Amino acid sequence: MRIVKQSLMRCSLCLTVALSVLMGGCARMTVKTHKEHGAQCTQTAVAPVVDVVTTIPILGYAGAFVYVGLGFGLGPVVLVIAAPLVAAGTYTTMSATYGFKETAKCRKGIDERLPPTK
Repeated sequence: MRIVKQSLMRCSLCLTVALSVLMGGCARMTVKTHKEHGAQCTQTAVAPVVDVVTTIPILGYAGAFVYVGLGFGLGPVVLVIAAPLVAAGTYTTMSATYGFKETAKCRKGIDERLPPTK
């Protein structure tokens, strides 16, 4: 039982660090806002979509640890494992929200500056 607890803790730490650092927060780091960059802002929603795609497994791992951990009777250890994963999932969700909002503002700002079409 002790080996299971130690393995789960190590695994959750590795997953949290790997997923949040390597893949999370793409939109927050790469989207250029219309306010700061004008017409050179980011119009595509690729980075926010990447954030959404990475959020799903992060929160899935958190749910899996809770489900399996409670099945093994680990109790409070499950919270120690799941909490960092939920935090990483929350960060990537916030990043995706920011990215979708800013890319929409960019497209709207560029569209408003175009001359009217006949």
